[in-house]
Amino acid sequence: MNEDLTEVDMQWLSRYASDERTEAAPIETLARLEKKGLLMHGWGHTHVVTELGRLLLEQHGL
Repeated sequence: MNEDLTEVDMQWLSRYASDERTEAAPIETLARLEKKGLLMHGWGHTHVVTELGRLLLEQHGL
């Protein structure tokens, strides 16, 4: 499932999970994470890490 995720993708997913970011991820990264069900659009322009995304982060120790 995460074969084509890059290290940068995982870093962005981790940032969204911990809310440690001051800017949005590149649109390509957002689209890739959303397509895989790891990130979903929240209210307005926010994004929320899904349960699947959190599990993936746990598996990678992030």
